[in-house]
Amino acid sequence: MSAAYLAKVRPDYSLGSFRAKESRIRKYLAPKFDELPITEIGAKEIRPVLEACEAHGAWAGIHVKGDLSAIFQYAVIRGLVDSNPIPGLRGLLRIPVSQSKAVLTADQIRAFCRALLAYRGYPETAICLRLISLTACRPGEAADAEWSEFDIEAKLWRRPAAKMKARRDHVSPLSIQALKLLEGLRPITGAAQYLFPHRSGKGFTTPTRLSYAMRDMNLGERATPHCWRTTFSTWANEQGFRPDAIERQLEHF
Repeated sequence: MSAAYLAKVRPDYSLGSFRAKESRIRKYLAPKFDELPITEIGAKEIRPVLEACEAHGAWAGIHVKGDLSAIFQYAVIRGLVDSNPIPGLRGLLRIPVSQSKAVLTADQIRAFCRALLAYRGYPETAICLRLISLTACRPGEAADAEWSEFDIEAKLWRRPAAKMKARRDHVSPLSIQALKLLEGLRPITGAAQYLFPHRSGKGFTTPTRLSYAMRDMNLGERATPHCWRTTFSTWANEQGFRPDAIERQLEHF
């Protein structure tokens, strides 16, 4: 089953990301499960495998759990099994927290929202910070976002490979709140190439400006625009969303 799944998803990944996925599956999953019918694999069989992966590193367990969930979903779609057992193992693995970037607390998030309402700087700066918080994009990706990348009707933000860290196209869904932000921003910068043009009229705003604005909100010395990515990852994992979907939204693969 794992071989069929890998063959199916191969076109969806860059070579490096696919090889990492393939290596995890062959190392952690194939030795335990390749000889078993997938109908005989349940939470009882999966639990010790994931715990053993976690012993090799917190993220190893999380990634392998995501790989296994994707394989089961592949089997469910093809009618080979009735359900995916992975959601039933929610809470089994410890969610790793980045030491370099803080996870914003509920109090900090509320303070951030209040600070945005009271913000007296350029309105597009506040909107940019809000867009980052709603999409978990990198600050630099928001800073150089162009109006042409946004498909309002489809509710999608399509970022071209040339502008992405991983050098591949990335598509982010846009929530109702994000769409309302764009609606409010259009009268301000809609005639420009960039959503957040530089005040000089040349190019786009800088992530540094965003960091300064967030620093002035007094959320704590480790609170930066990039913290929204760590906060999103931690929250989404704790809520039991599929790890592979979370990683895809973060554009880690």
